[in-house]
Amino acid sequence: MNEQETLRFLEESGVKPFPDDWQPNQPVLYVLEEVMRRKRKKDGTPFPADQVASIARLEPADIVFTKQRAIREGRRGGAINNEGGPVDYYAIDPVTKKITLVDTANSKRDYFITKEHLFAAADELFPRSDRRVEP
Repeated sequence: MNEQETLRFLEESGVKPFPDDWQPNQPVLYVLEEVMRRKRKKDGTPFPADQVASIARLEPADIVFTKQRAIREGRRGGAINNEGGPVDYYAIDPVTKKITLVDTANSKRDYFITKEHLFAAADELFPRSDRRVEP
């Protein structure tokens, strides 16, 4: 699914928007923007269309919406500071709507985000993977 289809899928599935009372290390869903989607495997071969991740499930240490970090490519947003926590990447088949876990990683990076792309965790749709990667 592309970015807009993914946002619509979450809304239609009843996934709640990013909670105002969010606490550090509480899981969130982040809809990956098109420019952030990895469409090729590490060996350079393309992922099948139904395996391109469109959702990341994170348990970030912090989410910051500040003016200092707010402008990128003319857009307003903020940053997710993940500090090496688990990230599960999910793809959604655009035809069948089947959700598939396609990758799990530990990420020590900041993700530029917009609040419109953040959602409350929906473990019934996107559960925390039991596949964990050693840091």
